[in-house]
Amino acid sequence: MDLRPIGLSHPRIRQVESIQKNSAPNPRRLLIAEGLWAHNLLLKYDIPIECFFWCPEAAYASETQLRAEQIAAVAESSYQISAKTMQRISERDKYYSHGFSVRGRVAAQRDVEGG
Repeated sequence: MDLRPIGLSHPRIRQVESIQKNSAPNPRRLLIAEGLWAHNLLLKYDIPIECFFWCPEAAYASETQLRAEQIAAVAESSYQISAKTMQRISERDKYYSHGFSVRGRVAAQRDVEGG
């Protein structure tokens, strides 16, 4: 997978931080999906993905490379980030996830459950 590398000063990384901290207006109702489980749901329910961040160093399961390629293929934009950047933007104590996605639509629970 050949993705453009970006770092902490990139506007997309700053966007992730502002969404997480709720420090800026979010009129498009973007949210962050982190980890393999969340990315599997995004694909399963055809949730639009605005931006995907891939950190190869944080890949922890054999499924992650395949899932990252699938997510990168459907995301509007995809970037490679370092372990340092992943650690900074991860909301987990340990950054086990392989990537982040910023999705463009907040689905109602009934949409996700198929009801």
